[in-house]
Amino acid sequence: MLSPKNNRVFISTSEGRSTSLLIFSRQFYNLRAKDNQNNQQVPNKPETKKEVITMPMNDDFVVVRKYYEQDDTAENQELAVIQFGKRYYTSNGVALSRKDEQDFQVLAALSGEVVSIDENPIYGIIVTIKHENELYTEYSSLSEATVQTGAQVKQGDVIGVSGVCEYDSTLDTHVYFKVMTGSKTYNPEDVIGKTIIEITE
Repeated sequence: MLSPKNNRVFISTSEGRSTSLLIFSRQFYNLRAKDNQNNQQVPNKPETKKEVITMPMNDDFVVVRKYYEQDDTAENQELAVIQFGKRYYTSNGVALSRKDEQDFQVLAALSGEVVSIDENPIYGIIVTIKHENELYTEYSSLSEATVQTGAQVKQGDVIGVSGVCEYDSTLDTHVYFKVMTGSKTYNPEDVIGKTIIEITE
């Protein structure tokens, strides 16, 4: 016969062995449940989504100056050569324009710190932003800069307005966009959608 007493279960029987087995069984499973509860893992926090580099404009754009690659097509290589005066230079960035050839806002391609703003008579206004892993993005041929040196910017913040420059005078209003670490440059079209780690390592 079963009877509850002090939250424990007893069997009214002359066989003490059965009673002790039942009590042991209840204690054993209670201990297991407590142990499982203590060992229950805390759910991992979802990883913070890492930024991937984006083009520095929201509008429909066209690449009007390519990045020069040795193994590229002849058509793209021709579009990656800049004539300045009587000399020709290969492009180490890309020039972007709106399809309707109107001025547009230039955006930070990644979050970072504005480390320099230069006004150059040949290249126009140049904004340089430093990111993690010594990666830099540079935005030149601007008609206006809307940030200051030392400013912390987030990806997508407006940093300037497109313009024209003497260096690539055949182009309408545009931004000349470079991605670099030290003396090494990267083709912006190749690194769009990649994280800083994926670009630099």
